[in-house]
Order: sequence, then structure tokens, then C-alpha cells
Amino acid sequence: MLRYIIVVNNIGYEKMVNEKGIIHVRIQKELEKKFRIEVTRFYGGERGALSRAIEEAIELWLKVKTAKAKPT
Repeated sequence: MLRYIIVVNNIGYEKMVNEKGIIHVRIQKELEKKFRIEVTRFYGGERGALSRAIEEAIELWLKVKTAKAKPT
């Protein structure tokens, strides 16, 4: 499935693209539901909450995987 992003006269788009990466993923529906519920519980309905939580999850994953890979 191809997805297209169409931007018409969006001045802030270039800045956003330069500062943030875009990853399209598919996850189990139940996992997504649980994640969204917890993100909403933690951050409320704040704009960008889901992105922030995903960034935190990726950083934690990298930290754990990197720590396991390093010799002690």
C-alpha cells in the first residue's frame, strides 16, 4: 500500500520535515489500543503526545539493546 502526503501552502512543513523523521509501521491492533490509552492517560489530550511517547519508546528500546550489546 502506498501512502502519499499532500501539502498545499503549508509554510511550516519544510521545518517539520527537517527536524523530524517519518516512520510508517503496522502493529497489532490491541497493542496500538493499549498504547494510545496509556499515552492519553499520561499526557492527556496534548498535541504531539503520541509522537513524544513513540520517541521515548524508541529511545528506551535503543538504550536497552545497546546496553546488552556492550561487553562488561
